[in-house]
Amino acid sequence: MLNCVELLKFLVLLKLAFAKLPSTRYSGRLWNATYTDLLKRDLLNSYDKFARPIQHTNTTVVDIDLEIKHIDLDDTKCLLTVNAWVKLSWFDGKLRWDAAAYGDLDVLHLADHEVWEPDIALYNSALGNNMDHYGNTHLLAYPNGDVLWVPPAQFSVFCNLDLSKWPFDKHTCTLILGSWTYNGEQVDLRTKGTKVSAHVETNEWEIIEVVKRRNERRYSCCNESYVDVQFNVTIKRRSTAYYPVVITPAFGMFKFLKIID
Repeated sequence: MLNCVELLKFLVLLKLAFAKLPSTRYSGRLWNATYTDLLKRDLLNSYDKFARPIQHTNTTVVDIDLEIKHIDLDDTKCLLTVNAWVKLSWFDGKLRWDAAAYGDLDVLHLADHEVWEPDIALYNSALGNNMDHYGNTHLLAYPNGDVLWVPPAQFSVFCNLDLSKWPFDKHTCTLILGSWTYNGEQVDLRTKGTKVSAHVETNEWEIIEVVKRRNERRYSCCNESYVDVQFNVTIKRRSTAYYPVVITPAFGMFKFLKIID
């Protein structure tokens, strides 16, 4: 067994041996980290996605628009379904960075669950409490704090139909989009122009026009006004599709009855 003097000598030699080894202290950077990794770490380390990215006394302005891809009207249920891309953009002061400090990185791809997003919902949805319109699509952030999000969405609304002129009928249905929890002093919706470009080819329906309008409304629950954007979609039935099965036989029957009258 080692006595106390020999044990002390052993510990001293052991300390000297470790003192000669090169330092391997963790530098805080992964060996294979990219500029994107470093930027996301620096931006999102203390980021709260549930907090609006501006002082509570200021307003977040959200630009909103639609690009309609497909429509379908179920006239037996008075239900209009619209497939569209929703174009949303806003400013997030917590997502600004110096591109030169990160290898000239000038755009950052982020998942929708990583940062704050405006809670834009379809107010007059026909699907009850199904408020998840947009799925899990990514968004783009830029060094100046601008954020762009263009998720695909499917909206379903009830529509008052007048079928008295069937199959030459025309209908106007309304989509109303707005923030579900933020009032107009917190989230303000803006849109450019008054019309939406829509060139949709369907077998039965043709879009005549889509007119949009910004509204400020007050509700019985709250003292503040809430902002929404209303999209009025006017569609017309393609009556030519009914000629072989309805119009031509009906015209022939009418001619027959005139002859035998």
